[in-house]
Amino acid sequence: FHSWDQPLDGEPVRLAYQRGVISRPQPDYFLVKTRFPGVYANRYGLGAALFATPFVAAIYPFAPDLYQSSSAGLLWRSCKVATAFAVAASAVFLFLAAVAFLRPSTAAGLALVYGLGTSVWSTSSQTLWQHGPTEFWLALGALLMLRRQRPSLATWVGLCFAMAFLCRPTAALIAIIIAAYYLKTDRRGFVRFAVGALPVVALYAAYNLYAFGRPLALGQLDEGSHAILAIPKLAMAADGPVTQLFGRHVLQGLAGSLVSPSRGLLVCSPVVA
Repeated sequence: FHSWDQPLDGEPVRLAYQRGVISRPQPDYFLVKTRFPGVYANRYGLGAALFATPFVAAIYPFAPDLYQSSSAGLLWRSCKVATAFAVAASAVFLFLAAVAFLRPSTAAGLALVYGLGTSVWSTSSQTLWQHGPTEFWLALGALLMLRRQRPSLATWVGLCFAMAFLCRPTAALIAIIIAAYYLKTDRRGFVRFAVGALPVVALYAAYNLYAFGRPLALGQLDEGSHAILAIPKLAMAADGPVTQLFGRHVLQGLAGSLVSPSRGLLVCSPVVA
């Protein structure tokens, strides 16, 4: 049910819940508890949602209640458009970055291989995961960074890589490498980079401090640790050690990993072949 007011057998869901006819389900995997009782937050952070906000806002005047069952499809479709835009734009940014160093035909081929021959198309562009917005900000940041003739762009480079981190925390590794590069080659550029990243880092810390009581809260990593802790229980249920659980049917597993229509590496990223 999308709303407490949604009808169920001629009455709002709220009344059926209060009478005990239906029960509140366990929170979905993408939710994590906050420090407020009964309040949950998105486990995957703010970045992708902020990226999609303009696209959702564009349809909001025509469907104010996007959680009603009749409008839920519009919410999904607007986010689909947002992530498709993010991925397509990242390919354009890659082309613009490459064409400064390569022939236009080679740069176009590189962008097409990236955009159509990898999981960027088969996965990232299909719905609003963290991937698409992250790729948008990484590609834009790389494009601006490579335009070294305009040192003032370092501020925007810092903003882009910080936004990539806000979308997906593992992007911090790339941001650290870029910051180290500026520190080694251009001290003023490093300061500009830090100034550009600071507002996003401050937003990240303030949100986490408010919602979770600590400035560095990565719900996604917390969930990963819980999954690792759950593996022994899974192994016990299978009556064998973890090595047996993951070591059976090698050929079947290899086929699933490489050519499965839903997740095979050579299907989702044929350029690997």
